[in-house]
Amino acid sequence: MDRYKDEYGEINTWLDSVLHVGHNTYVTSPKDYLRRIRNSVAHARVSIKPYSTITFEDEYEPKGYKFRAELPLVELGPLLNKLQAIQIRYAQEMHADA
Repeated sequence: MDRYKDEYGEINTWLDSVLHVGHNTYVTSPKDYLRRIRNSVAHARVSIKPYSTITFEDEYEPKGYKFRAELPLVELGPLLNKLQAIQIRYAQEMHADA
């Protein structure tokens, strides 16, 4: 998704300010929180504390990388809105190209 690299970069920058990272041994630079969250969801490593936080956990066993972070529930809506805006733009561009 290099096409939206800047937009995803802005979301990662925003996540850097709202995520409470408890553990991260991944060595990517800049930080790729969206990839860690995507992997967490894809592998069902998500837990929710009602009225509080969502915890995302990701790991890559061959390299021993691990990630654990909490997102305040009040930030879930803004995160989804930011991702939705990119998806809407993608759909509009695909429709315009058709």
